[in-house]
Amino acid sequence: MQPNYYQIHAQIYRGDYIHAEKSLLNLLDKNHEDLNALNLLGALYLQQSHLEKALDVFKKVWAISPNIFPVAYNAASILMSLGRHAEAI
Repeated sequence: MQPNYYQIHAQIYRGDYIHAEKSLLNLLDKNHEDLNALNLLGALYLQQSHLEKALDVFKKVWAISPNIFPVAYNAASILMSLGRHAEAI
């Protein structure tokens, strides 16, 4: 069965973060390198201001696929917000 990212996006849009996180973690249990699920999870954590969690997820994405510019940008923005300027460069 194909993951239903539309449903997860809808959960996030509705503010149903608990179910969205659970859905994404279930997807990642099946494939820990699912870039779509990882990106959504990082964005979900970022939206909730869980900066360290979001950063951890974006670092995983970066390790799998270092050429995704938005991930690098998001990670750098988080590091700047956390006052970790040297790491953001």
